[in-house]
Amino acid sequence: MQEQSEYYKMFAHLEAVASHDLPLETKVVAQISMKQEMEKTLGPEQIVREAKQLADSIIKIDQGFERIKIELGRIDSGHFRGQPIEQLQPQWVGYQRCFISFIWRSNRVTRQTCAYVKEFVNVILPTLEDFKGHAEYKEVAADLREFAMRKNPFERDLAVDAKGERHSLSFTELQYDIKAFRDNFELFIEEQGIELEGDIVCLQEEISDLVWQMKRCKTLISILTINLGLAVSPSDIREGSVAAISALALVCPMSARSIFLSGVLDAVPEYVEVASFISKTNGFIGEISHYQSQLSERNTRLSAPELIQVMLRSQGNAFDDVCGRIDQLSAIWSLVAHDATLIVSDLEHAYQTRDGGRAHTAFMTRVRLVRITYGALAGLLKEYARQIERHSFRFGQTAFKQD
Repeated sequence: MQEQSEYYKMFAHLEAVASHDLPLETKVVAQISMKQEMEKTLGPEQIVREAKQLADSIIKIDQGFERIKIELGRIDSGHFRGQPIEQLQPQWVGYQRCFISFIWRSNRVTRQTCAYVKEFVNVILPTLEDFKGHAEYKEVAADLREFAMRKNPFERDLAVDAKGERHSLSFTELQYDIKAFRDNFELFIEEQGIELEGDIVCLQEEISDLVWQMKRCKTLISILTINLGLAVSPSDIREGSVAAISALALVCPMSARSIFLSGVLDAVPEYVEVASFISKTNGFIGEISHYQSQLSERNTRLSAPELIQVMLRSQGNAFDDVCGRIDQLSAIWSLVAHDATLIVSDLEHAYQTRDGGRAHTAFMTRVRLVRITYGALAGLLKEYARQIERHSFRFGQTAFKQD
């Protein structure tokens, strides 16, 4: 309850201070700080670690599908009251195949998107550093517009869901199927008169509470970004906001959050209290892992139905979070195009405004933040794809790669 009242206090505070626009110089200070934090946080070695961490999360989900499949086989071969007419294991294997197909499709998206991001970083953005004269300005602006107008080959794969987030049909259908399977299995468990032990229920509730608190903090972060001209969610890209941090957050959300908060803490004193509150949630990942370890230790004393119930809940949460972000990699192409369009607009303003160089300084600060962010993202995407291709998924890989 204390955390809840503190959250609402932070929410009200943010709504009050976000009602006035920040000075241009303040935004510049924040973005310079974020660029410096990016250089410290996402060096080559850390990029490999972050990409491996994401790939490992996908591999754990794959392994979870396999463990659940094995345990469901025991249910199908056992004798239970109200046993489903349809065998459970074949149903689950169908979802498992859909998951693997989903991962290989997203891997192809990753490879193609990585090439688009690298072109933006290595070919397009460098021309902004040293163009001279009106003719070169016009040429640079034309190149940016052409780049931004390229059709996103993955745009049609995404649709807005009930939560206002953009996801593919393959993700939302599999998400629905996993949840429906879990709900039906829990009804089956009730028919058997089986109840989980109290300590296991308590651990699951602790995990759910921490996950909920992390989701609420995303709301606070979204409000924080309004006046800084940034966005940290692919579903919350406003006109005039830089989308690069949002794209980065799909691959390494905690690092992206830390980079963003460093800019807030350095530049905007009014936001310090809220930023400090949000920073506390970084420790929630460790707490969730701790509770999950305790759950795993108790798995050895569970019957097959109880074990499946616990694993299905964990599998659903992991799929929603990790695969939800992987699915949104399809949106990165559009986020890059958004930033290219924004830079064209800023370029015209910076080139034509006579204000002692303030507009040009702000423009180049934004460009450098965008370039270093997408540079790190390109490295993350390349390494993530490499890690996934090294893993031996179930059923073999060849057929799924050709989907």
